[in-house]
Amino acid sequence: MNEKRTNNSTPLPPIEPLRLPPEQVKPARDALIIALYYSIFGFLWIAITDTILEALVTDPQVQQTIQLIKGWLFVALTVGIIYFLVFNRLLVIQKYVAKVIETTTILGKTKEALLVQKAITEEIIGQSPVLITIWDSRGNLKSINPYALELLGYDNSEAFREEWLSLIMDSTNRENLQKVFLSLVKQERLLNYETELVTKAGTQLSILWNSGAIAMQDSGETEYVSFGIDITEKKEVSRKLEYLAYHDYLTDLPNRVALDHEVDNRFSRRKAPFAMLYIDLDNFKYINDSLGHQVGDELLIYVANVFKQYVKSPHYVARLGGDEFSVLFSPYESKQQLLEWLSGLEKQLGKTWKIFNHSFYLSFSIGIALSHQHGHDFLTLSKQADIAMYRAKHEGKDQVMFYSDSIEHDNLEQLDMAKRLQSALDEGSFELHYQPQYNIKTNEIVGMEVLLRWNDAERGAISPATFIPFAEESGQIFAIDRFVFIHALQQKLLWEQSGFSDLILSINLSSKTLVSDVNFTEIESILQLYNGDLSKIVVEFTETAVIKDIESALANTTRLRKLGVQIALDDFGTGYSSLTHIKVLPIQMVKLDRNFINQIHHNGKDEIIVRSMIELLTNLGYTIVAEGIENKEQQDYLVKNGCQLGQGYLLSKPLSVAIFNELLAKLK
Repeated sequence: MNEKRTNNSTPLPPIEPLRLPPEQVKPARDALIIALYYSIFGFLWIAITDTILEALVTDPQVQQTIQLIKGWLFVALTVGIIYFLVFNRLLVIQKYVAKVIETTTILGKTKEALLVQKAITEEIIGQSPVLITIWDSRGNLKSINPYALELLGYDNSEAFREEWLSLIMDSTNRENLQKVFLSLVKQERLLNYETELVTKAGTQLSILWNSGAIAMQDSGETEYVSFGIDITEKKEVSRKLEYLAYHDYLTDLPNRVALDHEVDNRFSRRKAPFAMLYIDLDNFKYINDSLGHQVGDELLIYVANVFKQYVKSPHYVARLGGDEFSVLFSPYESKQQLLEWLSGLEKQLGKTWKIFNHSFYLSFSIGIALSHQHGHDFLTLSKQADIAMYRAKHEGKDQVMFYSDSIEHDNLEQLDMAKRLQSALDEGSFELHYQPQYNIKTNEIVGMEVLLRWNDAERGAISPATFIPFAEESGQIFAIDRFVFIHALQQKLLWEQSGFSDLILSINLSSKTLVSDVNFTEIESILQLYNGDLSKIVVEFTETAVIKDIESALANTTRLRKLGVQIALDDFGTGYSSLTHIKVLPIQMVKLDRNFINQIHHNGKDEIIVRSMIELLTNLGYTIVAEGIENKEQQDYLVKNGCQLGQGYLLSKPLSVAIFNELLAKLK
């Protein structure tokens, strides 16, 4: 396209020409017609009237008088004829003049409307934020609107210089523009095509154009008008949105969507075998909870930056969300090769991370799935890597675990267990049994410990040793604790109303509930609603809960004591700091673990330990309950050494409510 400017002006739209009446006024012709009419009439009048007069009148005097009358009559008749002829012509002239006036009026209004329309058009072209250019059929620029000039940074004189296009376009775009113009000339309309322009300041602009042809009636030539919209910002926003769709906003790593595409691409192109690693930062929650999410974000950025430096192509790293990352290790050749690479990554990350005078130990749980063994698409492979990662976390964290079918089988078992537990809670299929507690010296019943039993419809009886640990891990233990407390307290109230108010009821409280503010408050509320004697209620918990969170355990057991509830430390002797716990916590009762009881008369050291513990706890003023008494020798030894209370199969196994009621009935 050329840049030469021409001075052709665009004419106004053509006006319909004035149409004259059919009987047009022609002066020469009309004058001749009148003269002919007058001549013919005069000739005929004289010839006919004189012939008749001479034939009828012979008297000269009379003839003279008649001739005078005939002359006046001739004048009158010719005046009438001339009047008629002139009047008829004047009517034609009058009609034409009226038409002229009407046409002139219309032309005036049309001109005024065109002037208004022209002014509006010029205002729109001048003020509209759209680039508007007009080209002739040879590609010469004829017109460009002020907005386009302002956007590009040029004035009107610069826009029509021959080298102007070379200023606003590089050679590639100029060649493309030539092709576009040829297409426009051929098709007479071209929609939604883009060109790249450069402003005088050097800024790159993206312009979306729509062009069409206009036939000029006055010159018979065709001109082309183009309307352009600046879409630079829109494209930049679109580019950023597309980038964000495939990248993590915090770490600037590829995200899960990008990882999905990368994995599918590797499978579709049949690239070398690779390993998918799911990497989870251990104990990240504690950093967020203790120092806030801002510090947690700083740690994630630090880890991501290490990944960026260490994970080089053809490896690939992405952030999945939260504290989880994924690495595609390629090509995968052997387990040893991958583990050595992970060892290098661990060295790069370091074992400690410092911020704000705080140091944090860094460890990662890593699950690995192999593309040639464990899946052939992203969903399958990522699921297997995720399963392996959670198994690594379950095994104690800071572990690397390769996926295997046995892991998935165990997970499916856990899912099934969770479903069955929930059904048991919803359907009320749990049952409470009660194991009597005795004064082992007098063999009198002093209370009972409530124990949870579960008889599944398909699997039969399931041991608490199997489902309680799982319930603690899945979080279903909170609902189980509530179930046990509600139903055990209801039963205790029935026994009190039946005259057994002195019996003590011991209820186990899980370590999870003991240190959970929300769930502990619910148990506290259940106890507050109890209408019986709370001093006859013992809440038991193991040392596991205390070790996890001594501060919460101390605060919550203190709240229980204020209600009047007694506190018992269960499985005493199995922990690492029992003496510290019994000194700090507000407990009244200690239960000796069955493992020590089982060693009585089998190991001299265990007997000494049991005897020493009984003596120590008695001197400290605690009530002692021995668990797991299975034979008479054990009972006699405990009585001999001052143990007050006990329970076990020697005395009674756990009983259903109905059988326990029969036992109580014998006491009346």
